[in-house]
Amino acid sequence: MRKFASWARRGLILLSPIPLFAAMTAHAADPSDTLHASVRAAMERDLNLTSNQLSQYLRIERLANVQEKQLAKA
Repeated sequence: MRKFASWARRGLILLSPIPLFAAMTAHAADPSDTLHASVRAAMERDLNLTSNQLSQYLRIERLANVQEKQLAKA
């Protein structure tokens, strides 16, 4: 049991920087720049979001996409 706990701890230490890297990557490439203005306006209107809220929503969606790809590789 101790051997498993030791390996599990090592695995967690090795994997712990991955979410940080994913968040930094998602923040560096702002997805709101690639979204067409009419689509942004429609999302703001239909989802009842402010511009800042929509930008945060898109960042979270991009982060989820990056994490999904990383988990699929793992």
